[in-house]
Amino acid sequence: MRRLKIDENFVKKLNEMRIDNINGQYNLTAIKDLFKKYLDIYLSGTWIMYLLKYKVINSVKIGKKCLYSFTTFPVHIEKVKSMYADIITYNQEHYNKKKVSVVEEPAIVEVSDPISEAIRLLKENGYKIYKQRITFEEV
Repeated sequence: MRRLKIDENFVKKLNEMRIDNINGQYNLTAIKDLFKKYLDIYLSGTWIMYLLKYKVINSVKIGKKCLYSFTTFPVHIEKVKSMYADIITYNQEHYNKKKVSVVEEPAIVEVSDPISEAIRLLKENGYKIYKQRITFEEV
């Protein structure tokens, strides 16, 4: 992911986009196209989530569809910087979770007496064993 330069020019373009399209309602593809056209950025799901959180855009759910619109109040540079920092943090945490870690295999324990092991396991799980009488038939 390339790092964006969040400066006054970026925020100015964002506000121009907001003003030019303030009366419209857009589906996800259309809102992504607007950001690509005005700001030359691709909106991922993370971007949409934080644009909603920071109230840069609003969403309205109509049936199964979600429509997005721009808020009426202007976006300030500090808000955009804070939002972008949160997006970077979220993406880094998400990436770190995806890293494959070595999973330790459980140790194989040989049980010499399966009956005693079964009774021990039952007791560990809260069962009370009053008599140790087990009958079984060999076939």
